[in-house]
Amino acid sequence: MDKHDRLEVGHQMHSGRPALSHADGQYGSKPTPRPGQGYLSYTYYRCILDQKLAQATAALAGLVLDIGGEWRSRRGTFRPPKRPDLSWICINIDASVLPDVVADAAHGPFTDGCANAVICTEVLEHVPEPEAVIVEAYRLLRSGGVFVLSMPFIGHVHADPFDFQRYTDAKLRLLLSHANFNDVEIDPMGHYYAVLCEMIKGAVARLRPTALRWILAVPVVPIINALVSRELRPGYSSSSYMQGYTLGYFAKAVKP
Repeated sequence: MDKHDRLEVGHQMHSGRPALSHADGQYGSKPTPRPGQGYLSYTYYRCILDQKLAQATAALAGLVLDIGGEWRSRRGTFRPPKRPDLSWICINIDASVLPDVVADAAHGPFTDGCANAVICTEVLEHVPEPEAVIVEAYRLLRSGGVFVLSMPFIGHVHADPFDFQRYTDAKLRLLLSHANFNDVEIDPMGHYYAVLCEMIKGAVARLRPTALRWILAVPVVPIINALVSRELRPGYSSSSYMQGYTLGYFAKAVKP
């Protein structure tokens, strides 16, 4: 996710190391930030992603390989579940974020079909060949294994060190199909109001001086929170025009 969540194609793979004790405090999701505790910096995109990750990983068991994962400076509130039937391994090319294995996204040091699930969130926009990463995820998965990925769409360009692309749901579905995945599910992460309110919240969060920021935040943020919550409510219906906007996509697919 951004700098610390990337794995770039083309780098040399380094030897891994066993999971570290510092990871023990990184399990179990954190509460949603309250005012004064990252309230304005906790984006709607991150909030939606945290919720979807919690839902998608709740039933996972066995070996989970988190491509682009880290144990240091994790963003958002989602944390890997800590259960005796689950082994969560973070893979990252950046050793400073304390992954379990330092390796390239497209060339992991694992045998074919070793993983029950592969997680790849906020990574594909940072690699020059996302197709290679998707193919690698397929290789790592056992038959019946689940691939979970996310990718932003409308949002701030964050070169880390590069920001190469954004894909529509049609393009993601095509790439997953070409890699031979089945049962592809792709969900938009909010629509028009999520995009609009994300920009408003981001602008308010960066206002100076601080006093002006909070003078505006107090009346504005509850209103935009309500708009986004309404849009995300199950059964909410909007026009095709408004559905044409989204913060990003969250996808799941299964290796046959």
